[in-house]
Amino acid sequence: QTLAGEQTLAGDAGKIQDILQLNRANMIYLEHGVYIMEFIGGNHVFSFRSLFDDDGLINKGAVVEVNKRHIFVGNHDIYMTDGNTKSSISDRRVTRKFFENLKDRRSVFAFHYEFKREVWICFGSVDGPDVDPLEVAGADRALIYNYESDCWTIIDLPLTCDQLINAPRLDDVLLKWNDLPCQPETPPLSSVLHREGRRYGKTRQLSGQRLTT
Repeated sequence: QTLAGEQTLAGDAGKIQDILQLNRANMIYLEHGVYIMEFIGGNHVFSFRSLFDDDGLINKGAVVEVNKRHIFVGNHDIYMTDGNTKSSISDRRVTRKFFENLKDRRSVFAFHYEFKREVWICFGSVDGPDVDPLEVAGADRALIYNYESDCWTIIDLPLTCDQLINAPRLDDVLLKWNDLPCQPETPPLSSVLHREGRRYGKTRQLSGQRLTT
């Protein structure tokens, strides 16, 4: 049996930016708000309720799931939510630095680098390559949050991009798909993304750049 339903989301939270599952519910991220959708069966199939309406998702793909929580980039801050409440993880640390350096909100996307316990928030920076105003700037910088140590880092990406993926390091050896191990040990994000930094409590210094707000 197939169940289907239709629902109009009330309010003026703007268009839907993204939808991502959280536990047994779906989180619906709009431009200026977030709804939660839960299966209830019956005639209505799903229930919908507004979770919060004081901020939304800055761009499609700017949200990831981490340890049964979501980390997402809003229009004014970077948040973590458990599906009930949200809290800032960047306030008084990197929020101002991030938005001051952001060139194009359409360039923002998030990536969960699980092996390193990191969330990479990639974006096109004001120092990045010039692009036509009608085109979306590629991400040339990444703001990195280590959720295990509650620490922030910022790096320059070697190339502009609009997505990141986990992949085994290939170096100069051409491998066939069938020759790759099922679970590669210590999978690096990329053979060219390296960084060295010194910790400063909640921040790190990288190439002489200390993250402050």
